Amino acid sequence: MAAVSLLEASKGQPTEQQRAIIQTYASSYHPLMMAPVVNQDKGISRDWNINGYLPGKVGNRAPGSDFTSTKVLKVPMKEVYKIYGAKTEIDSYVAAAMPSEIPYQKEADILMTALLTTQHMFQGTGASNDMRGFRQMISDVSEYSGQNVASGATGGGDLPTLLKMDEFVDVVNVTDQTFIYSSRINRRYISTLFRLHDTAGQQAISWAPDDTGKQIAYYNGIPWIVLHDGTGANVLSTVETATANTGGTACSTYIVTWGETMAHLSQMGEITYKMAQDGTNLNATAFELYLATIAKIPRCIGRLSNVKNATA
Repeated sequence: MAAVSLLEASKGQPTEQQRAIIQTYASSYHPLMMAPVVNQDKGISRDWNINGYLPGKVGNRAPGSDFTSTKVLKVPMKEVYKIYGAKTEIDSYVAAAMPSEIPYQKEADILMTALLTTQHMFQGTGASNDMRGFRQMISDVSEYSGQNVASGATGGGDLPTLLKMDEFVDVVNVTDQTFIYSSRINRRYISTLFRLHDTAGQQAISWAPDDTGKQIAYYNGIPWIVLHDGTGANVLSTVETATANTGGTACSTYIVTWGETMAHLSQMGEITYKMAQDGTNLNATAFELYLATIAKIPRCIGRLSNVKNATA
């Protein structure tokens, strides 16, 4: 079965409660709306291979000679599923006296789970409780190291140049499912950069409505998504260790091409949902998902690192 988005997958859930949870969760942040989901029935991890080709004599040969053997090089990869979800506990008195409050409390838990998942898709460390995100994958896996473009080497970060922006975009295979993601401050710097280079900027950046009618920036035709929560706070960190030896802090911008053979989410099993009385006059509602972030090939993710964050 082909991978589909969480929103599309929610239509096949057996109960209205499960459908509502997934729809609220998946519609909270752009990456969760766009990422295809590959389902796995069982297992604690998702295994796959990065495929490459060893150099060889292919395509032409002289009469009387033979081709040099070439074989596929496979690099095994593994991502361990991590558990995301929430448990809402409501006193039985509150449930009886103010039943209208229950949906709001449950929705708050779902939204916070969506926020944490989105953060970990990009910045998860792969530790015991969080997925390995795109940043850590680029750092950990040698085949992905070329997907990082440093804005500069100054402690505290550097302002991106137009050349660095073009280099950053060039590290991925761009399709109609490619998006740039950043905090507000990164987008603010780029907007300022384009205003300072008006001719080049007019060619590189434009503003147009997205599918919802909201005006967003496009860099060379690629939608630029600013990730922030309901309060306006940044979803992606604006405080990272700078790359220079002089220290300081910086931040990053990411570019992702979504697809079943590109970047996507892997899910083990279906969302679990249960209600219970726990013996202490609390009505408990719990839901959880088992997820892993997958970057199927290096050229589906990229990071512009060491971006100046002095005004964050």
